[in-house]
Amino acid sequence: MKARLSIVASIVVLVVLAVVLSRSPLAAAEKYPVRPVELVMPFGPGGSLDLQARALAAVAMQHLGQPFVITMKPGAGGTIGTAHVARSKPDGYTLLLTATGPMSISLQLEDTGYTKDSFIPIALLNLTPPVVAVRTDRPWKTLEDLLTHIRANPARVVYGTTSVSGLTNLANHMLLQGAGIQASLPTVPFKSVGDQLLSILKGDTEYMVQIHSGLAAYLRSNQIRALAVLSEKRFPVMPDVPTAKELGYDVVASQWMGVLAPKGTSPEVVDTIAKALGKMVKDQSFVTMATKMDIPPAFLQPAEFQEFLEREYQKYGVAIQRAGLKKK
Repeated sequence: MKARLSIVASIVVLVVLAVVLSRSPLAAAEKYPVRPVELVMPFGPGGSLDLQARALAAVAMQHLGQPFVITMKPGAGGTIGTAHVARSKPDGYTLLLTATGPMSISLQLEDTGYTKDSFIPIALLNLTPPVVAVRTDRPWKTLEDLLTHIRANPARVVYGTTSVSGLTNLANHMLLQGAGIQASLPTVPFKSVGDQLLSILKGDTEYMVQIHSGLAAYLRSNQIRALAVLSEKRFPVMPDVPTAKELGYDVVASQWMGVLAPKGTSPEVVDTIAKALGKMVKDQSFVTMATKMDIPPAFLQPAEFQEFLEREYQKYGVAIQRAGLKKK
């Protein structure tokens, strides 16, 4: 009888132990993912981040074993959706697909509800430069032509931006400062790149600094002209357009896109996602979609992405100070 009780007791202990282990973080990480993964995009539809999200969603099931479910949470220059993910459970089932503005700039200019340490970097996906552009029939053929015009008419040159506290507006500040132009230009805020482009085509604004992928169709149709790109080297998609740096203005900026997880996400889960993303960006379907969108990949794994983010944060912090922008 005692032997039977001992056997039953042992079985009960093993069952309890199995249940406990199955619920441990390590077991969860080993089994991850067992359900769809929410990929939060902190901007509205139609932009380069939206296109990137769709490209990832098309190949996620094949390489992660579960689909990406895209959730848009736009507003406040991307900070609303970013803050939402920062507050999410760090279990790998809520990830952030974000860009330069919310993570490298906005949190240095306003109270966003998160810090750069609220996240764990998983992977950088690409880099796309801002482009200085004007309507094709405008008289300015070169960047110097435009800057000369601005120097002579700082109160009359109207500039439009889609984010006062975002990358493109800060890049414009960097360009003007690099050109020795201290005046604040009349600035019109827009809700979308489409609205900004319409203002350029109507003549309501005179020039724009915007990410290349948002302008690609208008550049190809010759409705707008690119005067310069604000990248370290010439952008492969438009090799005939000079960089501001080679024209004598040491201004380098980039729209990076990457995936991050809330702080506290286990290393095992981060590693699983990073490896899957590394396969996704090499998938021929993804490559084809990215090529059509003029978004060349620039993949970095977690440790490299962390170092990259630190450099970006410091660079734009210096630019913010030099531009005289104050934290709200």
